[in-house]
Amino acid sequence: MGNSRVGWRATAGSIDNWELIALFQSALVDEIDDLKKGKAGKQFEIHDGKRLHSIQGVNIYRFLTETWLKDDTPVSVIVEGQPIRGYVVSSDPEGINIGLEADKGEFIKQATIQSSSYKLHEDLVSKLNKVKSGEISLNIDGSMKLFGFLKPDRLSNPIPFSEQITEGYDPNVEQQIAIRRSLTQEVTFIWGPPGTGKTKTLGIILNQLIRAGRSVLLTSHTNVAVDEILKKFVENDENAPYIEAGKILAMVFQLFWVVVSTSCWLIR
Repeated sequence: MGNSRVGWRATAGSIDNWELIALFQSALVDEIDDLKKGKAGKQFEIHDGKRLHSIQGVNIYRFLTETWLKDDTPVSVIVEGQPIRGYVVSSDPEGINIGLEADKGEFIKQATIQSSSYKLHEDLVSKLNKVKSGEISLNIDGSMKLFGFLKPDRLSNPIPFSEQITEGYDPNVEQQIAIRRSLTQEVTFIWGPPGTGKTKTLGIILNQLIRAGRSVLLTSHTNVAVDEILKKFVENDENAPYIEAGKILAMVFQLFWVVVSTSCWLIR
């Protein structure tokens, strides 16, 4: 490509926004084709669905089934011949909890689930088309920083690291670097294999931000990840005043990049 360079921290490729989007879509289409060739996805019956609750237009039903699906898997649930978009909230050996975008009453006697591992890819391609048409706005600078084409700026008002706010946990050198960077610059990625303390580190960052008077939006493409970090926050006795004051809000909404309903918590 003529208009290309090696970006910040070795991200290579075009720096034209629309060309990058087109390339991203092309890669998604190729992956969709490969998944379809492998006949990815499955269909199975569920029954005796009881509505547990409704939140933000999403109705959570618990069905009996022995089939397990990964949390947040997008699904189409066919009820009386009508397909309804939804997602897997959680599943266990005795049943599955499904979030549906339609109200089907308090009880669903029988339904059919169709899941597809490429549904997220198809939704993302569609969302990117809406970005190109101007129907959906996109923070271009923020996206370029996330993908490494632009260097993140330092915060104009960085937060000082407090060693007292570590929940009795002694971060190692790498964890301290991650914590300090997250408090001083726009974008910070924390990566590590299982068991390396990522969740604990994020919990410390959360506490540092809250004690500094900042509002925090904690979100993930899996409900379990959000709940695990929030659990550590709640278990810290020093955070009791925030809980008692009702400063923790739960929401369910559509995230653009993962294109799936998910839970998030706003602590303000």
